[in-house]
Amino acid sequence: GELMYRTIAILVAYALHFGRADPRGTLIDYALTQDDIGKQVGANRRSIVTILGTLYKAGVLERQGRKFLVPSVERLLGSAESTPPNLSFRTEQLPWAEGPVAPR
Repeated sequence: GELMYRTIAILVAYALHFGRADPRGTLIDYALTQDDIGKQVGANRRSIVTILGTLYKAGVLERQGRKFLVPSVERLLGSAESTPPNLSFRTEQLPWAEGPVAPR
């Protein structure tokens, strides 16, 4: 559901920003905890543990020590059951980035 999509979006954002090439994929080189993820997606730790367990079983997320390893960012995004959120920072495609609206 929605919480799964938000969790995947956070993990992808961290992988893109803090990702470091690893022989098995992209290592999120940041000490991201389950509590951190929960706070950022508006969920309790128990819900995050369940979602991460689902992602581990699907093979789209692993742990390497205290860090997360994403074997394939594309597969992680693809594990969302609907269209993944737009994580692009290209603002020219976003209507709210068009600048101030002139008064009528």
